[in-house]
Amino acid sequence: ANFLRDRDQMTASNNESPPSTSPSSTPPPPKLIKPRMIYFEHADEFPEVEALLHDTCKRFDFNMVSFENGTGYADGLELLVETNCNAHPMAIVLGTRTGDPNAGSQGVWAPSSHFLPPFMRVNPVIGWTYGHVWHFLRLYGLPYCSLYDQGYTSLGTTKDTLPCPALAKS
Repeated sequence: ANFLRDRDQMTASNNESPPSTSPSSTPPPPKLIKPRMIYFEHADEFPEVEALLHDTCKRFDFNMVSFENGTGYADGLELLVETNCNAHPMAIVLGTRTGDPNAGSQGVWAPSSHFLPPFMRVNPVIGWTYGHVWHFLRLYGLPYCSLYDQGYTSLGTTKDTLPCPALAKS
């Protein structure tokens, strides 16, 4: 199944410098592994969300792993776990907060659900409020989706999400 669009991940091994042949040289430092941003494409995604993802990957030098429209979460995550190039247990950092529909009883560390491949969920903002999130974004000048400035308070798809005009920035 060709459902993975990996941008840069598989080229890392092709870009390594050849080892030095000088006996007195020190070995090069280990190559740092870039964080991966994982995205499941959706036909009804807001273009602003996709633009933010690509801009963020470029700004912070992440690798984007994008699954084609129609790829299920379990199938995509299974592929990621099976091809984990780091050969270590996989952890996925999420933005889940208490009260989110998928939060359940998750804590900062939570194993994957029984229907998913094994990985560790890392939820660093699980205890944050909406206000904490916005304070953090503004304090550190981090990018966020421009739809929030148009009055959206949460984002689903273009088919199921509407703005609140009273909240739009003027």
